[in-house]
Amino acid sequence: MKTLKFIFFISLQLLIINNNNAQKVGLVLSGGGALGLSHIGVIKALEENNIPIDYITGTSAGALIGSLYSSGYTPLEMENLVESDLFLQMAFGNKEQKLDFFFRKEDLDASLLQIWFEKHLSISKAIPLSFTNSALLDFEFLTLFSDVSQKADYNFDNLFVPFRCVAADISTKKTVVFENGHLNQAVRASMTYPGYLRPIKVNGKLMFDGGLYNNFPSDVMYNDFFPDIIIGVNLSDSTEVIEEDDVLSQLRSMVVNRSDLNLMCDNEILITPNLSIGTFEFDKAKQAILEGYNATISQIEEIKQQIKRRTNKEELTKRREAFKSGITDAKINSISIKGITPNQATYVKRALIHKNEIDISFKTLRRRFFKLLADEKISSLYPLAKYNKASKKYELELTVIPKKQYAVKFGGIFSSRPINTGYFGLEYLKLGKTSLKLKSDIYFGKFYGSTSLGVKLDFNSRIPFYIKGYGVLNNWDYFKSFTTFFDAVKPSYIIQNEMFAGLELGVPIGLQSKLTFSSSEGRNKDQYYQSSTFSASDTADITTFSGLSNSIDFISSTLNRKQYSSKGHFVKLTARYTSGIEANFPGNTSSTQDYIINRPHHEYFLRSKAEKYFDIHKNLKLAISGEATKLWTDKFYSNYTATMLASPIYQPFPESKTHYFNAYVSHSYTALGTKLIIAIQPKIDLRGELYVFMPNVILKKSATDDAFYNLNIQFSDYRFLASTRLIFHSPIGPLAFAINYYDAKPDIPWTFSVKYGYILFNRRFIKN
Repeated sequence: MKTLKFIFFISLQLLIINNNNAQKVGLVLSGGGALGLSHIGVIKALEENNIPIDYITGTSAGALIGSLYSSGYTPLEMENLVESDLFLQMAFGNKEQKLDFFFRKEDLDASLLQIWFEKHLSISKAIPLSFTNSALLDFEFLTLFSDVSQKADYNFDNLFVPFRCVAADISTKKTVVFENGHLNQAVRASMTYPGYLRPIKVNGKLMFDGGLYNNFPSDVMYNDFFPDIIIGVNLSDSTEVIEEDDVLSQLRSMVVNRSDLNLMCDNEILITPNLSIGTFEFDKAKQAILEGYNATISQIEEIKQQIKRRTNKEELTKRREAFKSGITDAKINSISIKGITPNQATYVKRALIHKNEIDISFKTLRRRFFKLLADEKISSLYPLAKYNKASKKYELELTVIPKKQYAVKFGGIFSSRPINTGYFGLEYLKLGKTSLKLKSDIYFGKFYGSTSLGVKLDFNSRIPFYIKGYGVLNNWDYFKSFTTFFDAVKPSYIIQNEMFAGLELGVPIGLQSKLTFSSSEGRNKDQYYQSSTFSASDTADITTFSGLSNSIDFISSTLNRKQYSSKGHFVKLTARYTSGIEANFPGNTSSTQDYIINRPHHEYFLRSKAEKYFDIHKNLKLAISGEATKLWTDKFYSNYTATMLASPIYQPFPESKTHYFNAYVSHSYTALGTKLIIAIQPKIDLRGELYVFMPNVILKKSATDDAFYNLNIQFSDYRFLASTRLIFHSPIGPLAFAINYYDAKPDIPWTFSVKYGYILFNRRFIKN
């Protein structure tokens, strides 16, 4: 009898040991945006304590972290990734600055609001699907997961850790479980938070964030893997406060399903990190990871009691290395285009693969992908790479969504100073083998009025180029005083009109620069008074210039904003030759009443401008700028004022472009400037700017109102400009409180203004 009891006891112990050795552990990771980064801390704590992870299921952010771990990433590698600048750019919808293809950037205008629509206007379709550009995220997922997917033979059971993630099919209102296919596509579908990321189609169905119907996929874990024990990480009931003025927190509360935290298993452990960070505060990754780690460590003894099986760190490392070692770095040898017509596909293919090119690396594709995405006729690109076992190469499948064809734009500048100017724009885009853009810009106000029409043809080839035709009417009105939006009390002392048309050819120079060749023919008309004391009864002088202007411009830019930049650089080099004829009709303030007709002029002009921003501290930027200009002319205009109005002028910051001061005019000058930018908040800057203008020659006025050079430059001839601004960079344009100083205006050198919008104008005829 004792022998039978002994055998039974030993058998029971062996059974328990075998059960412990065979004990399978499933890890369920819920969604939660930036909160989901805490999953890394959970996995880190489990690995440090040799707790096995045999299966993973995840939703949204849980799908991302789970897919990385299932692809062989260590907790440290995941931690380094989510704390990198690249990840923040992906999360916030930014592009890497070095990938910004300046050649494809549209010309700057004063628009604050743009509405894109198709031929038949639909308000619902004009509303953007997302407020975050997912291009960098989508391409990085392609590079992260394409090789892993082919290693697993597109079966998620063959990953380093078997994996599932879920998305929401809103047409059927059902959860979609991804167990095979492209890992990058599955994770991207699971992360498509409404209003944050543009949805993608999988097998013809539009997918949204898995948290809509199943934010805690423990049922998927139970049904697909049937583990012995489940560890669940719950972020659905985080401590994020829902506030009445926080739309994002309200949206998350509405869309995230919190209904079921049942782990579906008798042996279950639920970990709930104590997180107080916002859904989109991805810059707090370190804090989220630490909270996940601490929450797991606080329960580690309970976990160890329920999970007897342990992993061997050396064996885990070897298994991870063995999985990664079989991953090939294959190249792309073919491209298929979805979502657009064959002619449009030709335009896209020419941008991605050159004639007679056999293989493309992912590195080369990356540059070309973002160059294509910078094209204003492309709304979005979604890439998939399918491995072909026969050729041992990838076939790239690219889904292209063109930009809507029509756009209306509204904007301008609204100021406490009398420079208020409205802006209205229209655009038409046509994507084809050769792409077309038609554009019209209208500015209307007392100070500035303008109309421009333009047509642009884009050609994709080994060296892309564009041809642009344009016609412009400009009117500048420097008036004495102002009471309403349109009515002046005293007559204007300078009115400048420009009417011209021309052609421009542009080619890229690398990613950040372009070279343009332009030729314009037009007419300038200036109306002005020869005396500073004039009345409404006086008649103005009129000087006209009609001619041809040819220029070459090299432009390089990585500036991060349309105006009031805080990052990047800008360089512009201009060489221009102008020839034409002058006519002058004196007014009663002129010292002479002699008419001048058909007076020829020939001018050569060189200008270089540059500015560069430097990071001094996280919230402190320093910039330096410089400008040098030289104009050679065979003769001056018929009088001093006409000569000054046709000469280069230094206007370094936006508001300075709304003043006309003779003291900043010269045929040859050098100027230097410095800027200090303090980031009080991510969207609020305090800027201090100081500039010095150093003329090499000074235009002087003779007793007979003629212009002549004074080459005897004194220190007192140097001029200074300064500006201090507090700027709020709102989603639809900057609001600026400015104090400016112009020493060319000794009577009242200081000005104060409040401005909303952009001080930007249409192109000019013979002035840059």
